[in-house]
Amino acid sequence: MIKVENIEVWGFEHAIRGMRNPLNSWDRSDSYHAVDCGKCGRIEREGICYPKEHDCTPYYCYEIGENDLTLMRKLFAAGHAHRKYLRQIFVAMDITAPLYW
Repeated sequence: MIKVENIEVWGFEHAIRGMRNPLNSWDRSDSYHAVDCGKCGRIEREGICYPKEHDCTPYYCYEIGENDLTLMRKLFAAGHAHRKYLRQIFVAMDITAPLYW
């Protein structure tokens, strides 16, 4: 049996900034740091959630905006040479598997 645990993804902010470098279009970026609070269900734009009964710090995330998502899709569809921004998005995980795997 193969078991995957402790998945962590990071680098979206760097990838988006690097994706916009060739055309100097950083001002069109609409992605932002946020808090996707699992308890109160809100996504706060400034990355701050002010609940009275719980702590939201484990729910920090990076919200990808429509402009950036559209550009990502266009670059991905344009081919291998244009989807270099994907190299800046990293995924780490622990894999537990049998030795023969």
